Amino acid sequence: LLDFSKGALEHKVQVMDLNEITKRTLPFLKSATGRFRSDIQLSDDQLPVKVEPHLMQQVIFNLVNNACQAMSATSERGSEIAVPTRRSAHWAVLEIRDTGPGIEPSLRERIFEPFFTTKGEGEGTGLGLSLSLDFVRQFGGDLELESEVGQGSTFRVRLPLDVT
Repeated sequence: LLDFSKGALEHKVQVMDLNEITKRTLPFLKSATGRFRSDIQLSDDQLPVKVEPHLMQQVIFNLVNNACQAMSATSERGSEIAVPTRRSAHWAVLEIRDTGPGIEPSLRERIFEPFFTTKGEGEGTGLGLSLSLDFVRQFGGDLELESEVGQGSTFRVRLPLDVT
């Protein structure tokens, strides 16, 4: 599956504003995000990146949906998901931050492995984060995780700005 996802990606890549891709994706997540406070802070700057738009939407969808599922597991009042974007030097940065339970250090080491999941049988394939990392790297970027048990998690997507 991972090899198949690489396909003829170079033919579908185009320069698009990361803010626009994010705006187009978030409405598909209303049912997931509706239970939580949302803090969407898209940069005033345009963030032109060279991506395959549907795959980038899939990355955003996976990360936001996972964050909401993590917060649902704790069902604490006042849970919040934040989705800021910003420019940082030559990078466009998108973060997905949640106030969920955080991720244990032993799991952080494996979180991006294909087919690795902490979900119960029939609840997940273990491909969402692995594919997301693969897609972001194909676009010349990186996907990083910061997490503290009891404090939530932040997934940070960094993509090179296309200034041509």
